[in-house]
Amino acid sequence: MKIVSVTVGAVMWLALIGSAAASNVGLAVENLSAALLSGDDNRIRALFDLEQGGYAYSLDGELQTGARFVRWLEHDIIAIGRVFVVDTMAVEGRRAVVEATYGIGTPTSFRRYAFEVDEAGLIVAWRIEH
Repeated sequence: MKIVSVTVGAVMWLALIGSAAASNVGLAVENLSAALLSGDDNRIRALFDLEQGGYAYSLDGELQTGARFVRWLEHDIIAIGRVFVVDTMAVEGRRAVVEATYGIGTPTSFRRYAFEVDEAGLIVAWRIEH
């Protein structure tokens, strides 16, 4: 397989050619960004595996899962109105590392994220670099 960069709109993706997983992962991240920007709470929830999903405040940190993850998603993401716009995305296998502009209501600051997506296209990990 070969890594290539692909620009879609203003977003540059680095993807593995021949990998269906790469397009699935990129699509899940783009859908999350769109759902957050539109404030569609149900769509946001539907993009995650709420039973197996997790979050961490480092790119390689241990995931907080179960009820802690659901509380975090509901309070720290949905209720507060966090948003992000993908600036660049590098996808390898089922993991995407994203450089994004993020904020509450309006994207204004730089942030780096790592997402993991399962075979069904659901986000199972959202890691946030601080």
